[in-house]
Amino acid sequence: VGDPQISLVNRTLCLSWTPPFTLDITNVDPDLYYIIEITSTADAENPSTITCNNCSSEYKFTVNNSSPCESFTFIVIPVNGAGNGTPSDPLQGSFIQAPPEIPITDVTVTVLQDDQLMI
Repeated sequence: VGDPQISLVNRTLCLSWTPPFTLDITNVDPDLYYIIEITSTADAENPSTITCNNCSSEYKFTVNNSSPCESFTFIVIPVNGAGNGTPSDPLQGSFIQAPPEIPITDVTVTVLQDDQLMI
């Protein structure tokens, strides 16, 4: 699997990659599929493994609407009739917390000591 990349679009993490070899559209392996190993910071002790049969034509996988600030590590493994191919390097993606819709106003800051503030 070559060049896996992650993008964040509208609260969706999009994992995409290139196939492990140049595809000849007339000779596509009908048994080719991908295993995607996903580890979440919310449950690092129990990584998920997803068999992605429909990823063979689009080379992408998405994670939707996760918790703010949650991070994921992805590994993509191509599989065909000969077995598992070389896994991708681990790739990390994160959901970031969206800024508040209404700006916070009326904030008062008081200096308590040289190294302490009260907000």
